[in-house]
Amino acid sequence: MAEHEYYEVNGRQIRVRPTESGQEIDEYGNFHRQPNHFTKGFGEGENPVEADRYILFWGKGCNWSNRASIARELLGLDKAIKVEIVDWGDYEKPLGWEFVNSPNHINKETGAQFLSELYYNADDDYEGRTTVPALVDYKEKKVVNNDYHRLTNYFEVDFKPFHKKNAPDLYPEKLRKDIDEMNDWLFDNINNGVYKTTFCRSKEAYWDAYNSFYAAMNLLEE
Repeated sequence: MAEHEYYEVNGRQIRVRPTESGQEIDEYGNFHRQPNHFTKGFGEGENPVEADRYILFWGKGCNWSNRASIARELLGLDKAIKVEIVDWGDYEKPLGWEFVNSPNHINKETGAQFLSELYYNADDDYEGRTTVPALVDYKEKKVVNNDYHRLTNYFEVDFKPFHKKNAPDLYPEKLRKDIDEMNDWLFDNINNGVYKTTFCRSKEAYWDAYNSFYAAMNLLEE
C-alpha cells in the first residue's frame, strides 16, 4: 500500500490531495486527466434509487459540477437528492474540497469536514484526486459516484420516479446516441482541451493542446 502524507485539521488527519502535475503528466509533458473511479450506476443490484439517501456535492468553479446541479434543479430532484456547495480552504497543503458552507465546516449528514474523507470511506486505496461533482450516500457515509460524464444521465433516467410533474426530458431516448457522441467529443476537444493547455509541462504539449482546442472551436462555429 502506498504511503500518504497527512495534515492535521481540528484533530483530523486529512490526506494531502495529489496534484494534476504530480501524476497526470506523461514523459512529453502532456496532461492526461485521471479516469473517474466511482462509476457504478443506480438501480437493481447497484446503488439503490431512493429519496433521502444521497447528497450532491459540487463546486461553483467546476463546469461539470454546474451541469449536475442544473440538471438536478431542472428535473425537480431537490426533494429527493440533497445538495451542498463545497470549496477549498486556506491551508499549507492541498487538502481538496471542504464543507465550508456547513456549520463549523462539518457536513451534518456525514460528520465529515473534507470530501476526501468520504472518498476514502468508499475506497481507502484510492490514489487519485478527489473531484466534484460527487454523489454521496450519506447513510453509508461514502462517495458512490464521481462520474461527471454520466451522472446527469442517471438523474435523467434512473431517478425519473422522483422528477417533478412536467419535468423536461433532458435526455430523449431517440437522441441519446447522438447526445453521447457529442458529449464525448466536447469533453475531449473543448471541455478538457482547456485543461490540457493549463496543466501541460512542455512547450510542445502546450502548442499541441492549444491548436487542437482552437481547431475544435472552429468546427463548432462552422
